[in-house]
Amino acid sequence: MSFESAAFAWAIPLVAIALALVHGLDFVRRQRTIQSVGNAATMARMANSLSLPKRNLRAFVHVVALVLCLTALARPTAKGTASWRQRGIDVVFVHDFSESMLASDVYPNRLDRSLKVADQLIAGLAADRIGTVVYAGGAAHFPLTHDHVAARLLYQGLRPSDLAAGDDLGQALRLASCVLRGELADPTLCALLAPGTGGQPLEGDAEVLMAEAPTVSDRGRAIVLFTDGADSRGDALKESELAKALGIKLFVVGVGTDAGELVPRLDSKGQPNGWMKTASGAFKTTKLNGPLLRAVAEETGSGYFALGEGRWRGDELLAGLQELGRGDLDERVIRSTLHIFDWFLFPAFLLLIMEGCLSLRRRSVPLPAPIRGEA
Repeated sequence: MSFESAAFAWAIPLVAIALALVHGLDFVRRQRTIQSVGNAATMARMANSLSLPKRNLRAFVHVVALVLCLTALARPTAKGTASWRQRGIDVVFVHDFSESMLASDVYPNRLDRSLKVADQLIAGLAADRIGTVVYAGGAAHFPLTHDHVAARLLYQGLRPSDLAAGDDLGQALRLASCVLRGELADPTLCALLAPGTGGQPLEGDAEVLMAEAPTVSDRGRAIVLFTDGADSRGDALKESELAKALGIKLFVVGVGTDAGELVPRLDSKGQPNGWMKTASGAFKTTKLNGPLLRAVAEETGSGYFALGEGRWRGDELLAGLQELGRGDLDERVIRSTLHIFDWFLFPAFLLLIMEGCLSLRRRSVPLPAPIRGEA
């Protein structure tokens, strides 16, 4: 225990000694006054109803109460600890940055619209941890964090020309699963999480991890995938099975239209400059691969949401995320300073009441002994 007011703290023992001396001197003064008035024995008989032990007890209570009040004025403190817990879910947003996402069948284009929608969803997940995965021919990630601004930095200003060409959807889903449940995976399964391997393909057999994955019930985990469904390696369904085995819900947002659009060609600065062509010289078009994305969503029992055709059901997607079971995301022990003046002030208050109620009179007064010479 320590005191915030050093002056009052130093005064506590001095005041206690001073009050004890005052009451002691008062007792001596009373005795001398009685002796000066008359015979001590006669005066004792006249004051026979007064109780000396009660007078001493009252003086003691008075001293203790004032010392406790002075201790409270010194603002005593004690070291304390408190546990802080953050409850919520873990969500990884997966963004397709392949060149086909620059198609303008969704205004202003698929990529910019999906990033704007993702920002709106993240704003509704204030208490949850957010991770980010971006992919094209390779993938990169930002780990789970409560700092949503930092999680969005990975894709802000990023363009398809900044990543390897391609559209490896399976690799992106594997990386997202590893971010959410990396503690269950063999290191070879989640090689992308190792330092220095941010863009390398994941290796390993998903079935090995699925067989070893225990039931997950501590908190909800989800992947929100924004893509037009292009999958060059065809591993998306297998990776969705891996996510299901790990207890991860997969919400799929299909960005694009069934009618499709031409694929922009990028110049050296990453800006659209004309249209891409196939080997035969025809213009290359991109369409939403709705059947594949619906199958991926159904694999984990989650929903499919179209962004580009029909009404955007963003409120339903957010509600689906918020319905997931919440658990402890973070726990900290915080050391703090506790003000404990009430530990002294309340007993002092009770003692002062006790002093006021304490009578100095005896309950039963014994008959005085006769003085010599009385009949």
